[in-house]
Amino acid sequence: MRTSKLALSVAIALVVAAGALLALPAKTAWKTVTPSKSQDKVKILVKDKAITYYRVNAASPIEAKLKGKVRLRVYVRCEVPSGAAGPVKYAFTTSIDGKDPVAHEATAVVSKVAKYDGAGSAVPGDPDSFYVEVPEGEHTVTVSVDKECKQ
Repeated sequence: MRTSKLALSVAIALVVAAGALLALPAKTAWKTVTPSKSQDKVKILVKDKAITYYRVNAASPIEAKLKGKVRLRVYVRCEVPSGAAGPVKYAFTTSIDGKDPVAHEATAVVSKVAKYDGAGSAVPGDPDSFYVEVPEGEHTVTVSVDKECKQ
């Protein structure tokens, strides 16, 4: 059976993205996933193209219900405090059906090309992405924050 390709965007106070069709490499088409459970969504403008991200924090994980076998690409951006100098570290965990959590650590700097569509005191960091291999059957993928974006 062929593996489908899905993309999910997250923002970690952290923001996770779910936008238009995403592709990597150029010949691979990615379908956007809308989370089944999320706090709220924000629009981030990248070169005047709006991408929807979903906020994630320690109290509010994000969940997506998927039918496998699929490869899920998750995009994350740290919401960097306004005026932050230097890199910001953050950490989050992914799990499938609440089992076998996988820890991820990342470092973000303020993005030079992205901005929020609207006012706010935080600014988006550069994006990061990772993959979750979802096995055959129906599953829930969860992204939760372990360490908020702080210097």
